[in-house]
Amino acid sequence: MDQIPETVKLPLLPLRGMIMFPHTVLHFDVGRTSSVAAVERAMLTDQLIFVATQKDIEVEEPGADDLYSVGTIARVRQVLHLPGNNLRVLAEGQRRAMLVSLTREDEAWVAQVQPVADQQVDGTSPEITALVRMTLDYFEKYAEISNRISGELLRTVKGVTDPDELADMIAVNALTQMEDRRTLLETIPIKERLEALCVCLAREIKLAAVEKTVQMRIKSQIDKNQKDYYLREQLKAIQEELGEDDSDDIEEYRQRLAKTPLNEEAREKAEKEIERLSRMMPGTPEVTVSETYLDWILDMPWGKYTKDQISLTRARKILDEDHYGMKQVKERITEHLAVLGMRLKQDPKASMRGPILCFVGPPGVGKTSIVKAVARAMGR
Repeated sequence: MDQIPETVKLPLLPLRGMIMFPHTVLHFDVGRTSSVAAVERAMLTDQLIFVATQKDIEVEEPGADDLYSVGTIARVRQVLHLPGNNLRVLAEGQRRAMLVSLTREDEAWVAQVQPVADQQVDGTSPEITALVRMTLDYFEKYAEISNRISGELLRTVKGVTDPDELADMIAVNALTQMEDRRTLLETIPIKERLEALCVCLAREIKLAAVEKTVQMRIKSQIDKNQKDYYLREQLKAIQEELGEDDSDDIEEYRQRLAKTPLNEEAREKAEKEIERLSRMMPGTPEVTVSETYLDWILDMPWGKYTKDQISLTRARKILDEDHYGMKQVKERITEHLAVLGMRLKQDPKASMRGPILCFVGPPGVGKTSIVKAVARAMGR
């Protein structure tokens, strides 16, 4: 690495939503006038530039208070001119630096920065060795779970011997949260940085595991939906080939359902039954049962109401006209109508909440006929 003075003035390049680390290469587009001027100024001298991250990405012309104090001194390796006076920059991070002051020179911002001294790491320290090993283990596990780390990158990281460079490379490629990246950039001592990196990697591993579980669940659902669609299309083709296409019947049920003012619960049940019917093979007993059920639902007078006529005299007369005997049944019906009549005087909607009469008996004893007599007596 080229020698950099302890204090240096460099053109400032503020980044929005990005953090640049030493020992890494980053490409980005530049469009602000001051940023374009800073890149051009760097290319005219030693190609060095100070890259700092904005606190708020909405600020167009950030000052010293709008930037994080720790940034990266980078060397501009390549500049491509884009339409609209924009630039595409390829830069390589060199070392950390602290922002001291900021001045305006022509159209560019110039930063007075204090480069951070290289970390003197004792490679034989058991603590550093253990932290490096833990960091690599976490990174390898993250690579296995997340599928975001290529095998080539994993091999490259494993071949890095400098703990300082290792921490920065892993931070760039594994950490997804801006706050975590900023913490790692601002943590200067290598021991503390490796510890913080292990904490961040452990959290990323948990998040990656949850994400993988969710992705598998979504993929399973998508596969199921695709399989169902494929099978339905096959079934449709077979039915058409056999001349048993019932799509017209299904569409007729859907149209009838759309025109019928069902309540939400009944409509949901009818829609499920129509969908179930569409998947059945024609001619099977289940089709007849399903069609009968749908006809029964759709033929009911939904939304049509009658006004109850409660007259005990009329009810007794009609019950006696149609049925002989059945004294207990007639008395129970008369009692029910009397109670219902009293409740209707107090609350017109009481009939909606009244008890339901249940007629039980073998076939032919008159259950249906007496129900019809009750309906006639009430004007239904």
